[in-house]
This record gives sequence, structure tokens and C-alpha cells, in this order.
Amino acid sequence: MTMPIQIDGEVYLNTSEAMGRLGVSRPTFDNLVKTGRLKRYRQGIRQVAYYKQSDIDRLLEMREDDNQGE
Repeated sequence: MTMPIQIDGEVYLNTSEAMGRLGVSRPTFDNLVKTGRLKRYRQGIRQVAYYKQSDIDRLLEMREDDNQGE
């Protein structure tokens, strides 16, 4: 199991960690990235994809706000 990485005080999650935190399937996750709702960051020579935990938390808050409006 990998651990989130931290750069300049910002926590980044890999794809599996980000999907788990959001509780979404791979196609839904890919759609969030494709439509620009979640930004992908690349790290290292292998260009591994990472996602800011703060961006994921923002999406979760938006989802909670949408659910409270129902």
C-alpha cells in the first residue's frame, strides 16, 4: 500500500486513493478528470498521476451541498 505524498504542505493522492476517497468507479473518476472537475498532476520520470487532497475534499463538499438541497 502506498502512502499519500506531501509537497510544499499539500497532500497528493494516487488514483486508487483518490477514487476510494471519492467512492466512485473508474469510469466516473475518469470523467471527473476529463471534464476538468478534478485536476491531474504528474510526478517523477514515470509521470505517475496524483490528485490534490484539497481538490477531492472540495468535490466531496460540493456533493454534500447538492444532497442537502434535495
